[in-house]
Amino acid sequence: MPSATRLPPLNALRCFKAAARHQHFGRAGDELHLTHGAISRAVSLLEADLGLPLFERRQRRVHLADAGRALAQSVTEALQDMRRTTERLRAQARQPRGWTLSCEPTLLMRWVLRLWPGFQALHPALHFRLLAGGGAQSLDDAGIDLAVRRDDFDWPARFTAEALFAERIGPVCRPAPADAWFRGGVLQAQAPRLHTRTRSGAWDDWARCTGQALPPTPADSPTQVFDHFYFSLQAAVAGLGMAMGPRHLVQDDLASGLLVAPLGFVADGSRYGLLSSRDDAAPHADAHPGAAGMAARAGRRTRCTDNARMKVKSKSKKVNKAWLNDHLNDPYVKLAQKEGYRARAAYKLKEIDETLGLIKPGHRVVDLGSTPGAWSQYLRRRLSPGGAAVGELNGTIVALDILPMEAVEGVTFLLGDFREDAVLAQLDEAVGGQPLDVVVSDMAPNLSGIESSDSARIAHLVELAVDFATRHLKPEGALVVKLFHGSGYSQLVKLFKQHFRVVKPIKPKASRDKSSETFLVGIGLKSVNGLLEA
Repeated sequence: MPSATRLPPLNALRCFKAAARHQHFGRAGDELHLTHGAISRAVSLLEADLGLPLFERRQRRVHLADAGRALAQSVTEALQDMRRTTERLRAQARQPRGWTLSCEPTLLMRWVLRLWPGFQALHPALHFRLLAGGGAQSLDDAGIDLAVRRDDFDWPARFTAEALFAERIGPVCRPAPADAWFRGGVLQAQAPRLHTRTRSGAWDDWARCTGQALPPTPADSPTQVFDHFYFSLQAAVAGLGMAMGPRHLVQDDLASGLLVAPLGFVADGSRYGLLSSRDDAAPHADAHPGAAGMAARAGRRTRCTDNARMKVKSKSKKVNKAWLNDHLNDPYVKLAQKEGYRARAAYKLKEIDETLGLIKPGHRVVDLGSTPGAWSQYLRRRLSPGGAAVGELNGTIVALDILPMEAVEGVTFLLGDFREDAVLAQLDEAVGGQPLDVVVSDMAPNLSGIESSDSARIAHLVELAVDFATRHLKPEGALVVKLFHGSGYSQLVKLFKQHFRVVKPIKPKASRDKSSETFLVGIGLKSVNGLLEA
């Protein structure tokens, strides 16, 4: 006797569903490409299994019995539910793979988001959800694939750690009171120190690392304690006192002149790491040694230094590990971090400029496709009499992009498409209606991997830049564009030679060897039109 919990054969149910819909075994057979007899045997099998008739046979025809109608409804609903589920799963499978990156809130706001546009430009096919979280508690979330954490707690064994950078800390404040608060390289008692509950021992850690004793706080100076580390840094920017600032979190404020670090920064012995889940229960996880295991083999908590060459040993497929290795150890990445540039791309323009002498004090320069702003940063320093990131500026810089860009002192940023009349009107106003000396373009499309399509996209951007330049440059002006070796390259060189008297291809040292990226420089217009025609 069949088990009461066993389902009938699925093929028999399929035959029954067709027979129930047609109420005719022959037409059901035609639909399923089976014989009349096969349908009849399948129905008989079900009836024997259930112990009830599903059809009534009258006058050489079949009609659904009560049990047949009940089963037909159930089978139809079940198959419809299966169809909806399979359609949803197939649609899900077609969606780009997504990852969740958890990061300490202050580091997320002040470091990760600054680097994120450059990362997305390099890897447009990777989709990340950024999640603010700290410590060990949030790592218990099974949805986290990657996390950035400081090693001020024991990293869970189910995560493996990749070294990112060593923590370096120092007092930071507004420039105006710095001389009064720091005399002879010594912290003064009247300097108001800002504290935070999330790093309550930050000042004591700094004193221990520097060997400089903290002066007693005057009785009439109230202690200011903030709930979160981020708030203490913002309070320092607002001029409320001195905050203990990690170098990676305040470098933008230092570069812009909002903050100064009178005593510099010192390593506090901690580091930041990229944690990758190796939990077998986690999606796409791979088995490799975890952070705890690595520390146990070393016999101590591991540290990284600024001089150490970091190796990515994980075999995880969540991120491009080869790219991460190259990026972490790239001398231009390290130099950009040291000198306050938002991206290593600044050194590409720097080499082009130094080789050809394009940009001079007093010039009017437009930066097309400026976000995240590294080229604008270089232009700002180039047009500064002292090469500084802040202060006096001898010239005019206008940055254009369809994406927002964090402000660069002295640079006018226009959000929009430079092909639109409204944006061009803003540009004309920003440069006082005068022609331009130099146009630089670091524009690049999101690459699909389909060479013909990518070549067309690249060519289109270069053509737009050439058209813009010929309409706005001085006769002796220059245009710098980014392009890629491959299909269509020779045609773009030809386009440049049609419009410029001097055409120079150049591949800066900062362009990675494995990249087909290169730059074309056109100097001196062969003819002028547009704004210059008059």
